[in-house]
Order: sequence, then structure tokens, then C-alpha cells
Amino acid sequence: MRLPKIHLFDLFYRAYHAWPRFYEGLTELLSVGQWEKWQDRVFEDLSGKKILEIGVGPGKLLLRIAKKGYVVTGIELRRGMADEARRRVKKGGFDVDILHQSVYHLPFKD
Repeated sequence: MRLPKIHLFDLFYRAYHAWPRFYEGLTELLSVGQWEKWQDRVFEDLSGKKILEIGVGPGKLLLRIAKKGYVVTGIELRRGMADEARRRVKKGGFDVDILHQSVYHLPFKD
């Protein structure tokens, strides 16, 4: 009997789509604890006040962006992730547009 090969990417992909809350722990583990430091570096380079986050996942970064005072809109293809992001942002006390759709058909002029 031959066992199928399972790659790390496949495991990550399955976890991402199956368990939105599990995703955060997995990204923290795979980033060797550097995830929030990477996010902080992104804030250093931001200019302007409007941000579009593509692929919001469970909304952890989206909420951090809102807390920093930016007007943020999120896009997420996976309904479970979009729902989790909405719950998180609402619980954090923010009103953020989170669109459940593909990035190939954005509803923006520019």
C-alpha cells in the first residue's frame, strides 16, 4: 500500500479553508513568532488613510489596521473567513466593509 504525499502547502490550504480560527495559530507558527512584527513593518510604509486589504483571512490584520485609524476595506474569497473577520471587527468595535468576492472583479473605480 502506497501512502499519498502530503505537502506542507496542502496542509495549510486545507486548514485555511476548513478552520478559520485555526489559521491564525498556523500562521503564527509558520512565521516563527514574527507575524505581528511583519505587520508593524507594513504600517511604517503606509501613506494616506484608505487601505484595501486583499485576502483578509480571519481579520486579525484588518482589525489592527482599523485600530491604527485607517479607513479599511477588506476582500475575502472564502465565506467562512469573511464571516470570521466580520465577527472579529464587530467585536473590536469597528465598522469595516468586508466584501466576500474575488479580487478579479473589484467594485472600485481605481
